Amino acid sequence: MPADVSQRLSAQLESEKTRIVDEVANRGKEYFESEMEKLENWADDLKENLEQELKSLDKDIRALKREARQASDLDEKIELHKKAKEMERKRNEKRRNLFEAQDEVDGPKEQLISEVEARLKQKVEVNEVFALRWRVV
Repeated sequence: MPADVSQRLSAQLESEKTRIVDEVANRGKEYFESEMEKLENWADDLKENLEQELKSLDKDIRALKREARQASDLDEKIELHKKAKEMERKRNEKRRNLFEAQDEVDGPKEQLISEVEARLKQKVEVNEVFALRWRVV
């Protein structure tokens, strides 16, 4: 095979390898960004819902305590304070759930990062499948 043909084929092969690697890397980047955005949105929704529940509980607790202060009957005051304490316990549990939910989100994020990192460590391998020889007669 003439040297110039061999050089052109080698250059074309290298160009094609580069194009394919770039294409795969671009698809990986788009996948990573898409999945990370989904995880971020999920985390934000989860956090927002729990924070809304916490605000609602805080509001209800304040209302119960105010009602307990204004109650004239001692039994009623005690009962309202018990209800307020129970709601405070629920609120504290929701706060713990918020932190656990944030930790829960970190797991899939780390898995996604590891998965994409593994994809980035690609190895390009060229195997000669067949060879053509021709002759002009």
